[in-house]
Amino acid sequence: MTPNGTGLLTLGERMGLVTTVETGCLEFARTFTYGFGGAESNVAIGVARLGAPATWIGRLGTDATGDLIERRLRAENVTTIAVRDPSLTGLMVKHRRFGTTLTVNYLRAGSAGSRLAADDIPPGCTEVAGVLHVTRITPALSASAGEAVLAAVERARGAGALVSLGLQLPSQDPSADSRDRRSIRSERARGLRRADPQG
Repeated sequence: MTPNGTGLLTLGERMGLVTTVETGCLEFARTFTYGFGGAESNVAIGVARLGAPATWIGRLGTDATGDLIERRLRAENVTTIAVRDPSLTGLMVKHRRFGTTLTVNYLRAGSAGSRLAADDIPPGCTEVAGVLHVTRITPALSASAGEAVLAAVERARGAGALVSLGLQLPSQDPSADSRDRRSIRSERARGLRRADPQG
């Protein structure tokens, strides 16, 4: 990340992605592709492809999927601050049972990405970003991930950086624990008010 308030900083979960090639029931699929996905890091890749500095912060497992994700992000010229965690990297499985119906299953309970914490954000990293991009997904993963997002927002606002909030939330709740959607929304609302100096 370059100094003087330039470039984009984002943090969140990056997961492995298994996608069926054929349309139909998952149990009958025999051909798959393997890659990775994650809303925040997708934004970082897009910004880097446009020629602007981009940094992604997250946790990856000490597994082959974590290695793949880190290599690919660096190959996209995204500055990657990845804490390697003993837990497994999360996984998404996508398949189309019908031609227009996409089903996504998330295997992320206790994953490395869900263990993101405020201490994973290096000192000074947020303060020199021109834009901090966060989403509603990461705070729903775990209490520590929610605190990491709030800490980043508070630090970015304190430094005068622009904060961008992605409103997307998968139809399958990404929470890695048993909290219901109403509880998660309530916690987000309280957190955003706490992070907003105008609130």
